[in-house]
Amino acid sequence: MRICLRLHTPGIFDSGWAPKVIEALRLQGEVEAVVTGTTGITAMIDAGMEGEVKAVREKWSDLLLAEKKVPDYAVTASHSVDQERLKAEGFHISKKYPGLMLVGIDTNCRVVVPWVRGTEGFAARLAKDLGVALGTTQDYGKTHWGDQDREYRRVLAAAPGEWLLIDGRVVGRVRSKDVVVIATKGEVTGIMGADLKGDGLEKLGRVSLKDAKISSLKTLRGPVAKRRGREVPKGGKIALIDHSGYAVYEYLGMGLAGAVTVGDDTTAVVGDILYRYGIPVVGLTDGDPDGLVSGELYAPGSMSLRVIGDDEFGIAVREEVFGGKLVIEGDFEEVKWRVAELSFSRRQLRYMVYP
Repeated sequence: MRICLRLHTPGIFDSGWAPKVIEALRLQGEVEAVVTGTTGITAMIDAGMEGEVKAVREKWSDLLLAEKKVPDYAVTASHSVDQERLKAEGFHISKKYPGLMLVGIDTNCRVVVPWVRGTEGFAARLAKDLGVALGTTQDYGKTHWGDQDREYRRVLAAAPGEWLLIDGRVVGRVRSKDVVVIATKGEVTGIMGADLKGDGLEKLGRVSLKDAKISSLKTLRGPVAKRRGREVPKGGKIALIDHSGYAVYEYLGMGLAGAVTVGDDTTAVVGDILYRYGIPVVGLTDGDPDGLVSGELYAPGSMSLRVIGDDEFGIAVREEVFGGKLVIEGDFEEVKWRVAELSFSRRQLRYMVYP
């Protein structure tokens, strides 16, 4: 029996449940364990599970269907604040990919949910082996619909006070459990039940509202007990990482000497990851963090430039320092001070911080 397991969210690793889930599933068949997302991959590395879990970039559901043979069972395991997260995720995946024999696990809520008819026995055995309860599915009804030029998407499992993300970009803060995103001709034009964040919608660009990944959360990851790196090639490459934290793992394999990061939260996420490898960053921030990251650490030699507009200045850095590229060869100290001088000459610099 072939089982594909997705370990979803950092908490499944930080709580110590990831190896327990893998062990329980191995009692029933051959297990392929994967993890997606920047913080999930980082938590997996911190837990020292590179030999057990494969990091993948694509969506888990797309990965499953791209395989030559769909697994006998697809299992998604998370460590969420409540069962609504698990049920919302399972509902979306089961509706979009009805051919998957899908089972959900939430180790914080201690429950296993059989999402598809025919998975009940498998789920019951898994729940027994894990020492948790067997849960039930939930039908949320229609979550996407259209009306002439407009389309609507109801957001599941949103809680007041959380940040609302569309395709990884923060667009607002949730104020009601009933959140509906509205789009006109491919552009998000409004959100019911949430307070919009500045120019969050403008930065979002065109999206497929039906297929977009929409989620809400308070923080990307809780307190980190132990940060752990691994051996990576050493080299002289310097990367420009603009609101795309995942790219850091691609660049690490190239031989990274340092990075220039654009955005408050991107700087915190990437800086903390590269701290594990002793690789410094130059962070371009404008003092408008979303609070998705806290307690981050930076490698010696790092510097944060507080500028008037990090997006606009990031474009200038790409053109004038990186020559329009995202990766260049060079001396990090030289690049760091070129970026600092550019911020001064363009009258963008407010002040420098050495974290």
